[in-house]
Amino acid sequence: MTPTTQSPTNLPNDQATLDLPITGPLQGLVAALHHPMAVPLLRRLFQNGWYTPQTLATEYALGVDELDAVLGPLVRIGLVERRPPTAASGPAIAYRLCRSSEYAPMLALLRRDCYVKDVGRFYLLLLHQLLERAEAVDRGLGVRLLGELQDCLRLQSGRPQRLLELAMLRPSAVAVAAFADEVDQDLVDDSDIPLVKETYVGAISTVIASLEGALEPNVSKLVVRLASRPLLADPPEVISAFGLLEPLPPLYFRQVG
Repeated sequence: MTPTTQSPTNLPNDQATLDLPITGPLQGLVAALHHPMAVPLLRRLFQNGWYTPQTLATEYALGVDELDAVLGPLVRIGLVERRPPTAASGPAIAYRLCRSSEYAPMLALLRRDCYVKDVGRFYLLLLHQLLERAEAVDRGLGVRLLGELQDCLRLQSGRPQRLLELAMLRPSAVAVAAFADEVDQDLVDDSDIPLVKETYVGAISTVIASLEGALEPNVSKLVVRLASRPLLADPPEVISAFGLLEPLPPLYFRQVG
């Protein structure tokens, strides 16, 4: 007896639709989200306001050209707005999320784990910027700071130890990506923000205390200000929403000029 080929219409619904082509507006959305940095950047833009390419490129360790390659398709489908330089807005182009887009119903999905990712990203970038600035002043100082962070790591256990292990990864883009992976695997979520904050503030405080002991007061303050300047030029809302800088000496983060 010759076996008959089963028609797709005879298959259960969940199987019958597996090979259906993606067409229409959804096809453009899927293509625009193909780049691995598209969703992280959309999550960042989910917070209200305009963001310059320089700000986004610094936070995500991307080149400006690569950033444009990621956001360009999102601009073309209308999910992201691109503001050209004007006399009123200033000399830099800027991007923001378009909430009137036909894709607006899916924007709520971007909130998932958005905040803890932004909190971790901010602290990791700040810590790495501090280490890089310290190394620029004195390479021996940078090595010593890394050693002190390793000592902190050995004193920890459990989840704080894992968070510090992520902080020790270099360069900063690797550390940020590894933290994001922990969130995507449901190992870290928004309920862990206090733990993330406590762990990374402790590490940053250790670095600042070492800078104070090794450098003149004005120099140590300058190192911290220069390290934090790219992150505070267009600060994410999570800084104020979760008081990310409140446990740290405010004078060190005051941007002058």
